[in-house]
Amino acid sequence: MKRFRDIFIGVLIGCMLVATPVLADSILTKIDVVLNGINVQVDGEDVQVDSILYNGSTYLPMRKIAELVGKDVNWTQETKTANIIEKTEIKEGDSVIEQPIENYKVIKKDEDEKLLIVEKDGKEYYSWIQIARLIKEFDFYLTYGFNEFALWNKDGTFPTEFIKVDKDNYIKINVNYYISKDYYETTILPLIK
Repeated sequence: MKRFRDIFIGVLIGCMLVATPVLADSILTKIDVVLNGINVQVDGEDVQVDSILYNGSTYLPMRKIAELVGKDVNWTQETKTANIIEKTEIKEGDSVIEQPIENYKVIKKDEDEKLLIVEKDGKEYYSWIQIARLIKEFDFYLTYGFNEFALWNKDGTFPTEFIKVDKDNYIKINVNYYISKDYYETTILPLIK
């Protein structure tokens, strides 16, 4: 597993170096790629992750790979730097209390039984997976942590830096975070329209 982790970290650093000219806003190049044409496994188990195949190399989302090897990603907007770091421990008071699923009505699940939309007392909450799917229709993509997110365009540019979601607009169920539908419509959606 350590060897696997080291290889992935090396690949990710290489990908960051290759992407630097694109992010520099000085050179934009159109390329032909194959989207999601690669099956990805970790230790023989399938991993659901978007992939790009370009010139014989497979590119995967940095945050997903970092999560698979037990790391986190820190983004610095000023320098446009993505940094793979050790996971930070969540201290008392930093996070919302995990909610039991019994308190929520399940509105929508995906084929893997992942909860996408839940509801309680007339208020709906979208999972980050659901939000990523919704904004993909606008040709935007999402990088997220437990209570923060950044948007990026198809060309690799980031129109937003990481934005923290206030505690009134997210919940935690079974280690997954959900953002209120109202927050999605009033804060995230206007950023992509």
